[in-house]
Amino acid sequence: MDIVFENLKRLPFATILAARNYGMDNISVPATAKLGSKLCMAILRGDQSEMIQLLDAGAPVDHQEDPDGWTPLIYSIYYDNTRARNELFKRGANPDLGDYARRTPAMFAAIRGDIELLKELISRGVDLKQSDTRGKTARDFAAEYHQHKCVQFLEQHE
Repeated sequence: MDIVFENLKRLPFATILAARNYGMDNISVPATAKLGSKLCMAILRGDQSEMIQLLDAGAPVDHQEDPDGWTPLIYSIYYDNTRARNELFKRGANPDLGDYARRTPAMFAAIRGDIELLKELISRGVDLKQSDTRGKTARDFAAEYHQHKCVQFLEQHE
């Protein structure tokens, strides 16, 4: 059974795993979708070879996917796809580019409590004091999601 998402939206990772367990492993966007949308879905699915093919074909590393403006880098962080994230960085992805609500990759790393990724983002010059449209910083997100070690780390590096 093929599942096609007309408007690419985030799905909980558990939903993707359940879909695969029940034989619905062809989660895709329509053939007419933009390369950036296809790239986001490949990252979501963890399809590294398709991701590389799309990037080689010109998929923009800083594409912002509707409806919320998530970038391929944000997808790679949200779905913990380290190989995709490394490839995106290698190809020049902007580590400060947030979504339409101005939530940055650092904020998503803070939600996950990923201190190593935060260190990498800091080495790439990100501004940890950036705030989203509600005035929340990466440290605020870490606190909201009970990532206490991450809060301490961010307090030392802001």
